Amino acid sequence: MDELLKHRSLPYTRVSAVDGTAIDRPVYASVSLTMPEIGCFLSHRGIWELIVSEDIPVALILEDDIEISPDLSQLIENPNWLPGDNFIVKLDTTGTRIALKETGLKAPTQRSLLELKDRHCGTGGYLLSNAAAHRLVDLSKNPMVPVDLFLFDRKRGQTADIGTYQMLPAPIAHKIVIEDVTGTAFETTIPKKHLWKPTRRLSKSEKLTRELQRIVLQSSRALLVLLGLTSTRYIKAKFR
Repeated sequence: MDELLKHRSLPYTRVSAVDGTAIDRPVYASVSLTMPEIGCFLSHRGIWELIVSEDIPVALILEDDIEISPDLSQLIENPNWLPGDNFIVKLDTTGTRIALKETGLKAPTQRSLLELKDRHCGTGGYLLSNAAAHRLVDLSKNPMVPVDLFLFDRKRGQTADIGTYQMLPAPIAHKIVIEDVTGTAFETTIPKKHLWKPTRRLSKSEKLTRELQRIVLQSSRALLVLLGLTSTRYIKAKFR
């Protein structure tokens, strides 16, 4: 990450993560999260607390298993495009299709901000305002879900009073799901078997059922848009 950030001309401060294996489990006896999930949540929460205690207006928070667009530095050099005072802007993507609402908000380097309406997992990179950090610290005293669902699952409603946006195209992507497109030598040291659960091979009838469900869901979404009954779009957040 040091080499990657220097290559992208991004000065940074490293914040040590919380080791999930060293946490006092009885303190979190009522929490259904795994110890690594608790460690990840507390790592992010520690940064939110740092933003609050040092009165940082806006912070770019990055994990360590990501690829970064060459023009990310241009996005953070000029803060005039930021959406108000109380916001989270999700900069990363896992390449999945997500529910977004048009806002008309634009960002430098031909990017847009859309309101996140459903779930988009991952906390590889996001911008966080001071007001939002205050709110997150208050809401996260007893973490009950993984940190990415806490931040970016809008149907849960835990952060409903914080403006939450997705940047398109996304200037950050998780290394585990993309090829190295810039020639950097960085590779994650996290074993893939700990990140992806093995999937059971589906039977032909199960595949057919799933495909029919997908077609019905996409058709119903398209019909709602056509009839003007929703302004939500289901878009793949591409990395650029």
